[in-house]
Amino acid sequence: MSNVKDIDQEKLKEARRLFLLFAADPEFNAHEDGAKIVKRELVGMGLNLEDDATYRLIDKDLTRQKLDDLEYLALTYMIMSCYHKAQSISGPENKGICAAVKHNTIEFLIEFMDDRKASLEEHLLPPDTDLYHREDFEKLLEDYQSKKLQGYCEGLAVPHAVESYIKLREMMERIKADLKSDLAPNWEWSAPLKKIKEIRELLDNMEPGRQAEFFKRSGADETVLTGLHQQIALAVVREKIEKEEGDFSDAFYKDALGELKAAGIDMDSDATYAALGTDRKKFWANHKSSEPRAAAQAELEIGQLVENEGIYCGQYKDRLGRIFNIFAAPEDLTDKEGHKVILTYDKTVKRMAELENWHGHDGTHYANSEKIIAALEDGSYTGGWFIPMRELMDGTDASGNEVQPDNIFAHREKERLAHSFTTVAEHGYNSPEWYWTSTERWFNRVDVYSLRFTDGFMDPVFKAAYQQSTRPVRLVPAGPETVPVNQKVLRPSQRL
Repeated sequence: MSNVKDIDQEKLKEARRLFLLFAADPEFNAHEDGAKIVKRELVGMGLNLEDDATYRLIDKDLTRQKLDDLEYLALTYMIMSCYHKAQSISGPENKGICAAVKHNTIEFLIEFMDDRKASLEEHLLPPDTDLYHREDFEKLLEDYQSKKLQGYCEGLAVPHAVESYIKLREMMERIKADLKSDLAPNWEWSAPLKKIKEIRELLDNMEPGRQAEFFKRSGADETVLTGLHQQIALAVVREKIEKEEGDFSDAFYKDALGELKAAGIDMDSDATYAALGTDRKKFWANHKSSEPRAAAQAELEIGQLVENEGIYCGQYKDRLGRIFNIFAAPEDLTDKEGHKVILTYDKTVKRMAELENWHGHDGTHYANSEKIIAALEDGSYTGGWFIPMRELMDGTDASGNEVQPDNIFAHREKERLAHSFTTVAEHGYNSPEWYWTSTERWFNRVDVYSLRFTDGFMDPVFKAAYQQSTRPVRLVPAGPETVPVNQKVLRPSQRL
């Protein structure tokens, strides 16, 4: 081991603080990454993780085995916390979507355990583990390993689908009532479209027997679902036609035809165009003329700096199927004097809200990715800078699935993006080469995912414990109205 006098005492002090934060109460601060973080701090000091003397620098009674035991214990508490959350879901708390929340929670838990399958097979709980926690966890682990938990999850998909169908029918009744009244409607067709797609996806992943159970319990059948899907898709596209006022863009055709095709609508039928409130000739009038506009949009190159917009990073499609251009800031987040800052997550959110006309736009005050997505969907987002969601940073969702080809890390070497990020490793997580995302680990909200730019490693970290870099981004609706985009300055941004 290195001579104690040669060790950076400030770094050692930080490692001790992190250990106490993690180990003081593993049940309350259940976080499997706590031990990993401590180990990375030790490696950053050049210490040998195979030597128990290394761990005694942190705590006189600590050994490698004890830290490994604490890491596994924290993992088991995380698993049980997620499971108990699913079992405690109630109607009033979740506004009548109990089955959906419970199903999604158990589904996520299984994915979480799948990712840690090797650890669950190799480790045992420490002898002094709380008796009731041990019994609960070992029973759940047994159910997971025997696939009983997976069968339970598959069964939950049926009430989830039934609940969603009931919600859909309620939406359609409200819409029907509004259409009969003189009151302005307080709904958009995008909501029922999202719900029918959810039902379809659930059914597609069910075995035939569970599908039959859904139809029996819901009172629906395939003809009813198809009719609803087609009615909703036609209404969504008709709404788009009215907003476009006949001046259809390439993005309009791509989205509209996609929705109509997914619903199985016949585009050769005159009845389709009548339902859309147009005719065949008017509908297709701009199809050819939209091509030059698409070409103009394509003139934006990845990595191109667009004045008063940012660095173009490609396109993002939201859950409603709308396309947005992604613009990254030309530099990392700065303080009021224009110097780069590394901050804890909460202080980063606060600093983002303080931005005024920073590279042409104000900042926003979205606390996490859910707030950002909600603002996109309800129209309150007006183009301000925000902390990027995980998918905009490295293209993956919270489960690690690749869902977004255009992302900052993938394009980091393109044109003006090149050499604009900190990629020099320092030590641990208190380091500028780590970049915040706004995506939380949903069952443990004290964490958000963070990306290390030295190698693209994504990891959930404590919000309050670490100071990291941030590369703000903004989204602009794609289409002819955004070309040219360099004259548009949106401010002030919507504050949430």
